[in-house]
Amino acid sequence: MVEDVSHIMLSRVLMELYMKKTKLASLGLIGLTLSMASVPLFAQNSPSSDNKSSVIHEKSDSTNITKETLDFFRLKPNHKVIDVWPGDGHLTENLAPYLKENGLLITALEPGNTPERKLHRTEFLNKLADDSDKYSDTRLVTFDAPKGNLRPVGGVDLIVTDNNIQTWEKESALDGTLAAFYVALKSGGVLGVINNQNESGVKNDLIISKANVAGFITDGRQNVGDTGSQALRFKKPADAPVPSDVVKFVRTE
Repeated sequence: MVEDVSHIMLSRVLMELYMKKTKLASLGLIGLTLSMASVPLFAQNSPSSDNKSSVIHEKSDSTNITKETLDFFRLKPNHKVIDVWPGDGHLTENLAPYLKENGLLITALEPGNTPERKLHRTEFLNKLADDSDKYSDTRLVTFDAPKGNLRPVGGVDLIVTDNNIQTWEKESALDGTLAAFYVALKSGGVLGVINNQNESGVKNDLIISKANVAGFITDGRQNVGDTGSQALRFKKPADAPVPSDVVKFVRTE
């Protein structure tokens, strides 16, 4: 299942992390509260920013995710994007400033149901606490992949996930996860998958086959630098029916 992470609890966690790092309790809540209530609603698209200069890093520090890969996923500065199971946050650190002005970034965290996943969540929250200004507009939800449900429904331009496919396939959750991605995307939306098939053991052809069964159109693939990973781009058909419970977003300041 997917649940919105409590605004109060996350603010408290970030506060504790911040205080441990700075030992400046007198700073209180300044700059720490993230916008983490239910993902807000779009009444209309944000204004186009085609002339806006890109602030996406040319290369992330840890996994060589290049600007070209994010461009390959057709990312635009006014997009509504979900970064699913962000790991150490290398995609989030690129997406957050790029989408901050006119777009919306939702990070769908893995559930803390194992020690490893609890560690991932803690490390990710540490990353946010280290630069609260950068991530002040980032929304957080929890995505329990085996349940195969993801909100919001039908209002997302782009979903990205990096080297998580092997976990979902191992847990027999990949089919349900792809179906959840399909429902969450708007008609014409893009799913961007990064996979290193030599390391993950999951062949890209298998991902493509399962994505097609879920309803996606295969829209291209390209190498991710010299990492051995490939970026796979899938598109939800532009004429796909709109779900009856579609969520429309409005940006809140």
